[in-house]
Amino acid sequence: MTKTFKIGIIYFISVISLVVARIVFAQINLSDNISSWTFSFIFQIVALGLIPFLLYRIWVGGSFREYAIEIHLNKKLNPAIYILAVLAGLCTYFINVIVSMFSRQILIGWGYTYASSVSTIYSSPEVLIFDIIATALLPAVFEEIANRGLLLATLNGQRSERLKVLIVAVMFGLVHQNIAQFPSAFISGIILAWVALKARSILPAMIIHFMNNFLIIMGLYSSQRSGIYYNAINNFFSIILSNIIFFVFSLTICIIILIYTVKSMRKFRKGSTLKLMSEEDMTKFLAEEAAITDTPEIAEFSEVFENVKQEKEEVAEIDIPVEEPREATVNYIPLILAALLATVSTLFTFIWGLMR
Repeated sequence: MTKTFKIGIIYFISVISLVVARIVFAQINLSDNISSWTFSFIFQIVALGLIPFLLYRIWVGGSFREYAIEIHLNKKLNPAIYILAVLAGLCTYFINVIVSMFSRQILIGWGYTYASSVSTIYSSPEVLIFDIIATALLPAVFEEIANRGLLLATLNGQRSERLKVLIVAVMFGLVHQNIAQFPSAFISGIILAWVALKARSILPAMIIHFMNNFLIIMGLYSSQRSGIYYNAINNFFSIILSNIIFFVFSLTICIIILIYTVKSMRKFRKGSTLKLMSEEDMTKFLAEEAAITDTPEIAEFSEVFENVKQEKEEVAEIDIPVEEPREATVNYIPLILAALLATVSTLFTFIWGLMR
């Protein structure tokens, strides 16, 4: 088995764990808060964190540091990238709210009935803190490890970044196993995969993911307290949606800002960040790049190293070897199975919603 196949199996097992966990917790009679938090803690930490790492050590072999390199988790990034990630998170939240509003109307028009469930009741500050941890922090870390780290590692043999982004976005939408969440999760998947590829790290994607979920939680919390934040957000979107010109203008500006932030991340990664490193750190960085891309030609990395030392504007891109078609198909069987499983589960939620 190739490394691609093994990592694909690890991702497939994570998807199976998600499906099983949702079925199990659906049968447990717990309060919404306890059930949601317990599911999040167990699934996020164990199924998306601990199990994939242990399987990687057993099947692929390597330390935690090598695992972190594989999933693009241990990059040295320019601090400006983190600031840009916060800005991108705000834009992602805005886009997701718009997408959710329109997709909801479309699904209802098709006869889909949303499940009636009680949202988190923020009876105390402790509830808010627990919800932020379970619904914003943990998913931001562990879902990015699985859906950007492991999944992109599985797709290392593909040259096309657009294909990688599309596959990751579709899978991110499907693994939520909820047709109502698919549209916004798909759009988020595009943004997060694009950021991870341009920054060559999933850390900025974690920040964006956290920002999006955190703002949603704060909106729910503020709505129960009739807070200023909720009123401001509600009035903001009411104004935008009341006028087509405001809507198109706001969405266009948001997309432009998002594109600028992502391209700026790439600029900082390829230029400023590398120039801040010592030669020793640079050597380690290039070695890590070699480990990630499975590129054996050390001469290519030496050439990149020399280009950075000479302060050229662009660092030579490292070509990723493309596998033979027959071998590639076999290597991606676990990913295909994961996609089929998630698709069936998502379609079930759609059919169930039509039958309510």
